[in-house]
Amino acid sequence: MLYNAGLTTSEVGTKVGVSSSTVRRALKRNGVELRKNWRPSNGVKDGQKQCRMCNKWKPRENFYTRKDGSPYSYCKPCDRDRSVQAGRKSRQIKRHQEQVIRSERKNHNAKSRMLLADVADFLKRRYPDIDLLDRIKAHLSVSQRLFGDRKV
Repeated sequence: MLYNAGLTTSEVGTKVGVSSSTVRRALKRNGVELRKNWRPSNGVKDGQKQCRMCNKWKPRENFYTRKDGSPYSYCKPCDRDRSVQAGRKSRQIKRHQEQVIRSERKNHNAKSRMLLADVADFLKRRYPDIDLLDRIKAHLSVSQRLFGDRKV
């Protein structure tokens, strides 16, 4: 049997002409115990491993180790660089999202002030002696000084 000879399920599937999942199903049906994440050398040759990022062969000690004892794909310096870059990108995305939210709020508040100014104009024409109009005018004069909105 090819699988017991050391081939992987994908290699057996390629030779037989079926997918690796079909090979796995057939092996399970016949009671064969499957090798999970089977990696005979895990990329380590003569105590050295090739980093996937810098493509340099380095001693196994230059790689972080998983719980099962196998080394990660990136060497320690490349893994640190990758982590720093991911953090920078994450912070840039967050900063951009905050800027978008800030500008949307600013636009929304400006529209609200414009609407309030329109209401004040309407009240001034319709009810010239209303007390609320003085408070609205005071509020809008402050917003005009703060945000440069139109005058009432």
